[in-house]
Formats: sequence, C-alpha cells, structure tokens
Amino acid sequence: MIDLLIEDAKIVDGTGNPAFCGSIAVQGDRIAAVTRGRVECAARRRIDARGLVVSPGFIDTHTHSDYSIFIHNEGKSTLKAGVTTELAGMCGYGVFPRINEERRSEVKARMAAFSQVEADRVPGGWQGLHGWLQVLR
Repeated sequence: MIDLLIEDAKIVDGTGNPAFCGSIAVQGDRIAAVTRGRVECAARRRIDARGLVVSPGFIDTHTHSDYSIFIHNEGKSTLKAGVTTELAGMCGYGVFPRINEERRSEVKARMAAFSQVEADRVPGGWQGLHGWLQVLR
C-alpha cells in the first residue's frame, strides 16, 4: 500500500518537457512513482490535485535567510512559494565565519533590517557555522 497518492495533477517534472496530467505515488519520504493518467492503487492518503500543479522544489539563488531565519524561523513564505533549497550569504553579508565584538552591532542592525524587526530581537555572538547552528536551535 502506498502512503500517499497525489491524483490528477498537472505535473511539471523539471526536465523541460511539457507538463502532463498524472499521479505521484509517495512511499515514506520518497517518490515511488510518477505516472501519466490516473492510477488505481491502494493508498493510505489521497490528494485530489485536479486543477493544481505539482513540480520539484525550486532553488532560490539569492536569499538573506541566514539572517531572517532567527526571526521568521518557520520560513513559511519561502516554503509556500515552493522553495526547497536556498543559497545564503549574498551581497557580501554572510553571517560567517564569525561575528566579532567590534562588528556585532553592525551585523545585528543588518539582520534586523533584512528581518524587518528591531535590532534588540536579533541574536548574535556565534563563531562559525557550528555556533550559528547552536544559536538557531
């Protein structure tokens, strides 16, 4: 039995081929099958995607989420847009390798501006990726 069957979707598969109407079977956290047309199989859950488009995730090649994730930590706007991969550290404003004391207020002000919040809501003081991840957690 399939865990999830997305039926009657307009499928854009990312290959550059034209979209087609079909079904997507998901088992666990993996796509088990993508088929043209309707599929008859047992499924724990079904989604009628008639009139909807299903596509692979999108890559956003210019974000500042390395800053704003501390404030908007669910990333809802990004996820709702279908983005599954982000590149961060753009414009020379990356949060790595570290925030030293002399730059802390400058970095916090920049993070606040990107996140559209007051600077006192922004954390800081990490050293490198490991420290950033600890603060994020």
